[in-house]
Amino acid sequence: MTNGEIIKIARTNSGHSQDDLAEKLGVTKNYISQLENNKKVASVEFLKKIAELYSIPTIVLLWDKMLPQAQTPEEQTIINDLEVLIEKTKHQYVGKYLEKKSKKLRLRSKKHLFMQLGLSEEFVNRIIDNFDNEYSTFSKPDKKGKPRDFTDPHEDLRVIQKRINKLLDRIDFPSSIQGGMKGKSIVSNASLHANKRYVANYDISGFFPSIKSGLVYDAFIAQECTADIARLLTRLTTANGCVPQGFLTSPKISGLVLLNINNRLEKLLAPYGLQFSFWIDDLTISGNYDTKKLEKKIAEIFQYSPFDLNETKTKHTDSRSKQESVGLVINTSPNKDAEYKKKLRSELIALKKYGVDSYIAENYPDLDKAAYLQSLKGRVGFMVQINEANQKFRVLLQDVLDKENA
Repeated sequence: MTNGEIIKIARTNSGHSQDDLAEKLGVTKNYISQLENNKKVASVEFLKKIAELYSIPTIVLLWDKMLPQAQTPEEQTIINDLEVLIEKTKHQYVGKYLEKKSKKLRLRSKKHLFMQLGLSEEFVNRIIDNFDNEYSTFSKPDKKGKPRDFTDPHEDLRVIQKRINKLLDRIDFPSSIQGGMKGKSIVSNASLHANKRYVANYDISGFFPSIKSGLVYDAFIAQECTADIARLLTRLTTANGCVPQGFLTSPKISGLVLLNINNRLEKLLAPYGLQFSFWIDDLTISGNYDTKKLEKKIAEIFQYSPFDLNETKTKHTDSRSKQESVGLVINTSPNKDAEYKKKLRSELIALKKYGVDSYIAENYPDLDKAAYLQSLKGRVGFMVQINEANQKFRVLLQDVLDKENA
């Protein structure tokens, strides 16, 4: 196995593109490509940088460079034996060490962290020193009109949190942690529970405010980060002592903190053939075993955790009634409910019949036309995204737009 192959595996295992690695090491993407395809031979110093970046044992990349030139047939035999040993070591590294490494962050020094983030220590320290001025807080009503607090990171902190999110993508989160995860959506979440006999829905009360800084610190320690790294990452992802709603990192951090409960639920539910998933603060459990029979045991898991369940939102349904997960009906394939679809269809038919201007003047006189059309396109696009059977809404929308542009 060549160094190029090992570097490519380490890079992809860490969620980095060739552009990412090139930027971190101050070279071109083309150089990284040639290196991975064994068209270039890197210097010892360059290989040491890669080894440090990806926590690769240096000897894995440099051992073959340390072999002397054979002077006799006997020496050549020894060197051949060493080359076989080196090759075995490389395969063991790829087969075991990288696989293990992908599941945890394992950040052992600040130098390693800043290299992974692609940011200077001075830049990060400047943000930390002025942290309370690096974000804004505001309130806005939720769907029920209840005010909710949000925290919006400013530009520099936003840059750091985007990089931390990419770092967190390296963690091998279980499929049951769906919210905020790369490649996941409410559709993928709902699909896990579609067409099941029993479905249970739970809601965690005051979710983000209940994720205190200490929980975040403990979560990073569990990822085998050193104490100073855990403190630094906690400082950059929390505000006022908790994980705030609005930080770019909050969804993934919440998934990190939920791993302990996730493991306990897995042990409880798996023997009954039940599947579960978290979408941020929403927990859905489904299967062919009556979920009500485990309600007390599920409550006990949360009782001995930092989180409280909102009992008023707990719901158990079977396939004879409407089953939902995060706002989608899941009795068969995920979709919006019949009432939502009927209302959207009526809206599109009215738009086609009377025209956009007349419809807005009658129903939304204070709404900007461009904003309304953007919202409408988003709603129709979402319907098609969640279920291909909803293409009929896209056809109706196109009729409306064609009439508008005629």
